[in-house]
Amino acid sequence: DTVKPDTDVSGKQTPCILVDMIDGAHLWHRDLPMWCSAIAVFDPNSANPEILATYVAMPSLRTLFFANGSGAFKMSMDEGYQERKPVTVRPSKAKRLKHSTVCMCAQRAAHLLPLFDPTRCLPFQRWLAEIDRLDHELRGQREDYVHFRFYNFAGNPMIIRLLDGAVDVVIELIGQIPQDFVPAAYIALRAGATLGTPGGEPISTSDLARSLLRPGRRAMPYILAADDALYFDSVDTFASARAEGPECQRDDCPVFPHSENAD
Repeated sequence: DTVKPDTDVSGKQTPCILVDMIDGAHLWHRDLPMWCSAIAVFDPNSANPEILATYVAMPSLRTLFFANGSGAFKMSMDEGYQERKPVTVRPSKAKRLKHSTVCMCAQRAAHLLPLFDPTRCLPFQRWLAEIDRLDHELRGQREDYVHFRFYNFAGNPMIIRLLDGAVDVVIELIGQIPQDFVPAAYIALRAGATLGTPGGEPISTSDLARSLLRPGRRAMPYILAADDALYFDSVDTFASARAEGPECQRDDCPVFPHSENAD
């Protein structure tokens, strides 16, 4: 069942389980492979809520990823889940955001429209135009090309691909509800990734656990990167772009939110 907006498990006396059996149902219906099943097991009763374990099953990779207090792990579906292998984030070859493979949730109109709106996202558009200029210049000199790539997905399935180096940065500027990113984000943190707000504040496993207490209402913006350098370059890119461009005139601007709404 869909999590109701008024769901509140604060103070429950037993562990709770949040299940998203098909995360990316629109992909599954269209026979596109990047969907997953995601589970978070957490204790809401302690003074500090705690995630006990999370699981993300990726049928397209034939792999189950999971994490607990001991670390992050994976198991092969084809091998009958017989062997548990430790997982760490593969070091990224990208040193700057402009050379990264970036995933960002923009498949819905509400997420996509702001990227085309110059009154809201002109600074970000200027940054993309500069990337395009550099790419054209390098290709014209037959020297190289800008390795920046943008994919229109985020959440659990794309966060998991950060573990094997297929993705460098996952950005969500409007916010996702916990079931859509917490299971994979917890695994990524245990595997050594860097997770924080678009404003540069760290997001801890405790923060993720607290978001699960009201899973239908807590939408959390985030930037998750393979390492600290990529995370802070992502933060700086959006911050400097906002400073150079016109101030967004809307309180709900998702890409360059006003400071009181940034988190």
